[in-house]
Amino acid sequence: MATVDDSDADCSLSKEEMADLDVSVIASSAKKHKRGLKTMKKKNPLIDLNTSVRRKRLNSSLTKKLNLSINSVQKQSLRANNRALAVNLERTKQELRMAVEMNQELRREIQEKDMRIVTLERVSGLRNDEIEEEVLRRVEVVSPDM
Repeated sequence: MATVDDSDADCSLSKEEMADLDVSVIASSAKKHKRGLKTMKKKNPLIDLNTSVRRKRLNSSLTKKLNLSINSVQKQSLRANNRALAVNLERTKQELRMAVEMNQELRREIQEKDMRIVTLERVSGLRNDEIEEEVLRRVEVVSPDM
């Protein structure tokens, strides 16, 4: 087989060589673009041969009715559940408000007691140790009379 140059392409090759060359080019290109076999997927039949059309329609209508009735029952139970949850939430909020108010009231009382203690300490001019001694002395004085 002869090689093909750009300048001598028409002169140096005969018709037979050109035909051989064309066949070899086609054969090599066929090898490059070889396609695999396509796999076919099995489709589900539109009509099931084991059951009748009438039975299918009956079953589908029954399931639709059951779904509707189940949905209405579910909706009613959800509504009742939501109402109960709303009542419990409102009750809990009210209890929380009462607890917060009670907490604030107790804190005010503690603050008032602390202020009273501070003012009494200032008025008496005594420290904690001296106050304890004074209380013990007064208790001793009162207890012998009883």
